[in-house]
Parts: sequence; structure tokens; C-alpha cells
Amino acid sequence: MMKEKNLKMTRGDTVLYAIDLRDSNGNTIEFNEDIMLYFTVKTNTITNDMTFQKYTGNGIEYSDIDKKYHLVINPADTSNLNYGVYMYDITVKTDEDNFTVLKGKLTLDYEVTFVENEV
Repeated sequence: MMKEKNLKMTRGDTVLYAIDLRDSNGNTIEFNEDIMLYFTVKTNTITNDMTFQKYTGNGIEYSDIDKKYHLVINPADTSNLNYGVYMYDITVKTDEDNFTVLKGKLTLDYEVTFVENEV
């Protein structure tokens, strides 16, 4: 089941999101090494060019502790981007299926302390 949710973060910060995968009946989808998650950010929905992307094994990891996938956005992913609104989605790919579980707007909010100010 696909949901829409807008996210807001400070540009250049580290952010962690927990992704709780559930099937159409609301049951938690347990880890399966055949499942790939992709978090894709773009400036708009019609461009082929990605602003940045995270995927299973590269910024998205499964946790046996809480049975969720954890997405980590690192400072380097956003520190050189313009402030503003971007589009994102999270898609799941299996051997047979490819479906979107979450999408929305990602707002990069202003920062006050830049990396070069951190001494």
C-alpha cells in the first residue's frame, strides 16, 4: 500500500528514517535478501537525473532489532544542494514485483552552521 508523506530536514545534517514495510494486509514484511529498497530524490518528477539515491546496502540497512529498514541521509548527500523542495519516493523491488511504498516532497531547510564553520 502506497502512502504519501512530506519530509523536512536541515541541509547538510545526518538524518535517520526507519522504514516499516507492510503488506496489503498490514503485516510486517520480514527481511528477505531478495528485497531491494530504493530511496530516490529528484528536483522534479519528470527528469531522469537523480539528485541522490540510497538503496539496500548503500545507505539502507535492515535491523533485526526493530524489524525495520533504516535509511541514513549523510551530510555529503545534501550539503551542496540548493535549499528548497525536492521530490522523493521509496520503491521496493523483488524478483517478481516493483512497487512504490512511500512518496512525497523532501524540503531542504536552511542551515546556520556550515561545515566550514565547524572548528
